[in-house]
Amino acid sequence: MDIKFQNKGNVLIFLFLAFLFLGIALMTSLENKFPYDEYSASYFHDNEEIKQRAIRLAENLQRYYIYYADFDSKKAAKRLSELEAYLNAHPNESKNDSQPPFKDYEQIYNFKPEYLYSADASKYFSGSISELRESLADTLSKYNATENYLKTNTDFHYCINSSDSNTVIDTNSENFSEEEHYEAINLTDELFDVQYFGQTLSRSFHDNNLRCFITIPKNGGTDIRKIVEQFDNRIVYNKLFSSKVLRLVFLFFGVGIIVLLAFTRKKTLVALTGTLTADFMKIPLFIKIPILCFLAKFILVGLLKSNNYYITDCYCNGDIFSLVLNLLLCTCTVFFSIMFIKNTVILIKNPKQIIVNPEIGFINEFNENVKITLDSENKVFFFLLIITALLLVSDVTAIYFNIFRLDNLIETVGTYILLLIAFGVLYVVYKFIASEIRLRFYIEELSKGTISSIPPQSGIFSSSINKLEKINQNFRFEMEERLKSERMKTDLITNVSHDLKTPLTSIISYVDLLIASDIKDENEKYFIDVIKQKASRLKVLIDDLFEASKLSSGQMKLEKRVTDIRFLLEQTLGELDNVIADSDVEFITQTEDSPVLVETDGQKMWRVFDNLISNILKYSAKGSRAYIYLKSDEERVTIDFKNVSNYKMDFDSDELFERFKRGDKARSTEGSGLGLSIAKSIVELHGGSMRIETEGDLFKVRVTLQKYTPPKEKDETKVLDKPPVI
Repeated sequence: MDIKFQNKGNVLIFLFLAFLFLGIALMTSLENKFPYDEYSASYFHDNEEIKQRAIRLAENLQRYYIYYADFDSKKAAKRLSELEAYLNAHPNESKNDSQPPFKDYEQIYNFKPEYLYSADASKYFSGSISELRESLADTLSKYNATENYLKTNTDFHYCINSSDSNTVIDTNSENFSEEEHYEAINLTDELFDVQYFGQTLSRSFHDNNLRCFITIPKNGGTDIRKIVEQFDNRIVYNKLFSSKVLRLVFLFFGVGIIVLLAFTRKKTLVALTGTLTADFMKIPLFIKIPILCFLAKFILVGLLKSNNYYITDCYCNGDIFSLVLNLLLCTCTVFFSIMFIKNTVILIKNPKQIIVNPEIGFINEFNENVKITLDSENKVFFFLLIITALLLVSDVTAIYFNIFRLDNLIETVGTYILLLIAFGVLYVVYKFIASEIRLRFYIEELSKGTISSIPPQSGIFSSSINKLEKINQNFRFEMEERLKSERMKTDLITNVSHDLKTPLTSIISYVDLLIASDIKDENEKYFIDVIKQKASRLKVLIDDLFEASKLSSGQMKLEKRVTDIRFLLEQTLGELDNVIADSDVEFITQTEDSPVLVETDGQKMWRVFDNLISNILKYSAKGSRAYIYLKSDEERVTIDFKNVSNYKMDFDSDELFERFKRGDKARSTEGSGLGLSIAKSIVELHGGSMRIETEGDLFKVRVTLQKYTPPKEKDETKVLDKPPVI
């Protein structure tokens, strides 16, 4: 595919895209793939949030159906009320630290609820009455909390069966066995190999001859379904972002763009990369080397990490800012590495360039920008330039001080990164302000005419100034050519008018004298009439030439008046009535019944109609009909002139608007070839349009004019002028 680049700016854009693609390839190469895919992934095992929720559910199931299996909440509440009544009746008992004659407190303390609710429970307890009440209240509170959690939980469904009878003991689903779910798991799974109340959670139900199953229902709570969907999306996106094919595709695009540029715009690419390399070489080594070390560390850490899912996590969590930041970092890594290698090769070939001080070039450029800013009208940019330059100097000073720091290396690298980012942003802002200053300055100078050319600019943001110089050169060339052409045209018309008008006036005068004399010879009369006709035709030609010249130079002025365009058209037809009657062409006219008002110069518009009707008479086929239709709407008036041509129209109809262009190539008919050109210019001066359409031998001219609209603030009908008498 042949891609055409117009300038260095386009090449720079495509080169940036190439580095961007290479940066994406680098970023995706650092992305690891999940150790599972959508077919082998487990919501319970591979999703940490679902895993923790499932363990919490299993703990509550174990507490409710095993730990509190014999717990009777009604008896517990009743017993608690009795204890409260007893302590209220014996207030001193709660202050007695001695143990009542209750035994086996350890069994009560270890939450064997059956000892608490029997009629003779007091003989088993060996603690104080207040301790018994607190223990019972705490147990009842935990029981109620567990029961409430299980009843209100919609994220999971569970089913508890008896291993002996294979009957369902309890479930929170109406039809557990047939409902749709994302995944099911047995409580004996290794996921639940955690200690809970002194027992292994995965063995607690089995040891009590129970089986427990947990599912993630598809009709469950919105929260769990959202987590499941996010997990599924995370797998899909990770599979895409960690794909080797994806990184190869971006690598192919990046390298392909560079190769394409090398083949199609090699010189521009070499010049652009040379400019970038020169700018890169101006960056001090104490800035480039730490950046290189940091980027190397960044890449190595990314490659060595086995659980690096950075792209997937950022995209799924909607952290686009971090993703873009990482992409820019990878793109900068590719660009910096290539530039550093090229810079190193150049320094090896020419070691003298190492001693070049980049600050000198910055100071010279700054001085030149200050001079230009002081010469310009807008002084705001002067202060912006000074402030940005001071910030740049401060940032560079901070970088110099940071070199000699002896503290932690990581902190030093972090400080370098912040300072380099600040330096880069400030440098781009400085270059942008400087370029804007130069662009505004040269635009002002060009507008004043005080500068003829703009010196060539280099560096970023300079392409607009160079384009401005190209525009300036092309504009000056076109203006010089146009002025030269106009001068030649004016001289030609002046000379022709001077050379032709005087003798032509004499010829016409002498011919009139000959006609007035009494000449007997018929041949002599005939010859004199021919001279009279040809002289009149020549006069018309010269007059048309002058009128066309005035129209093209903008010297013709219109005297507009509100006119009924129907009357003007009928008047033109009436004045040509004798010519029409002598011709072999039948005219059919159709206009509107009501007035059609147009603000026009009647004399000039009469000339348009006269030219168009005269053309019909000259070029219509004998015995044919010509049609003139006048139509109007709320805004426009359209007048169509149609006739059948007696010449073969094997040319572009728009060519007839060119000066001296005639439909009769043999030029056997009378006419100057300027009629249609003059008519079109007059119509356009009125704010209208005129176009020609041809279809076979049918020739059609359409004139469109703006309809007159009376002012809205005046209610009275304006008295309109009739068309002028021509």
